[in-house]
Amino acid sequence: MDGLNQYLWVRDLMNGLNQYLWVRDLMNVNETSMNGLNQYLWVRTSMNGLNQYLWVRDTMNGLNQYLWVRDLMIGLNQYLCVRDIMRHHGLNQYLWVRDPMNGLNQYLWVRDLINGLNQYLWVRDLMNGLNQYLWVRDIMNGLNQYLWVRDIMNGLNQYLCVRDIMV
Repeated sequence: MDGLNQYLWVRDLMNGLNQYLWVRDLMNVNETSMNGLNQYLWVRTSMNGLNQYLWVRDTMNGLNQYLWVRDLMIGLNQYLCVRDIMRHHGLNQYLWVRDPMNGLNQYLWVRDLINGLNQYLWVRDLMNGLNQYLWVRDIMNGLNQYLWVRDIMNGLNQYLCVRDIMV
């Protein structure tokens, strides 16, 4: 596989809407994602037709990566700041989401990027105290990568399966 179009699909079982995340390598359709220049995750909300998107820009030096979420409904800009200190210390990269509407802090955390063993994204919903999380396991050996979203409100398990194309 060439690794050009990888996508993660989330089906919303509550209302039957399809929300999806799409990772596409925009640099060259004939090259793989090894260059890592422009990859982005796109979330389309079919319920209100608004486009919320997460953008990952990976510069050549890997210093500036950021995820951006624009909420077109209220016009607020929610963003996740990624500080890349891997070049300097190889320690922790983290994504932070601040909700200006209610002042709550929701965050995604990436840990142990230096050895690639356990990387996980954690989203805590402080409004209702529910924990929804996305889990990425065993990135180092390239065997099992998966994202898991548990919906505690209705007990449904929604998950995104990522197949590793490196092996």
